[in-house]
Amino acid sequence: ANLKNDLTAQGIEVRTKAADIDLVMRMDRNLSAIYWAIAIIGLIGFSLSLGASLWANVDRKRKELSVLRLVGFRTGDIVWFPVTQAFYTGLLGWGLAIAIYFAAAYAINQMLSGQLAEGQQVCVLLPVHFVLALGLTVGAAVFAAALAGMRSARIEPSDGLREI
Repeated sequence: ANLKNDLTAQGIEVRTKAADIDLVMRMDRNLSAIYWAIAIIGLIGFSLSLGASLWANVDRKRKELSVLRLVGFRTGDIVWFPVTQAFYTGLLGWGLAIAIYFAAAYAINQMLSGQLAEGQQVCVLLPVHFVLALGLTVGAAVFAAALAGMRSARIEPSDGLREI
């Protein structure tokens, strides 16, 4: 704004699109905030869904887990069953999400390629975003599974004998 005033004082007419640029920048900030809100809600929903599924899975496998305790598996070994299952579920889910992202990004960038300069892209994620998504996904899955694992650790070996 100061440069514009200096040029105007020298008799040079200046026209800018500063208001349009400011509008686009505000829209970008607002859309980014909406994106992050949706991503956080999705992460919480994923964690709760996986946690409930693993919790129910522990209840369904109560007899089998108690028999494992009966034949000598330690508590820590029993806890690792749901944690390992959640780790691989999170890893495979992340891989599927990345594949879907690449397909969607390609489609979006192709649709808008006529409006962009050569080599520009609208839809792009940096490698750090992929690593962050992997960490959050696997971390949330393992945390949810740890809760189910604690439940499985409280299963008594005698529970398996009662149902035989």
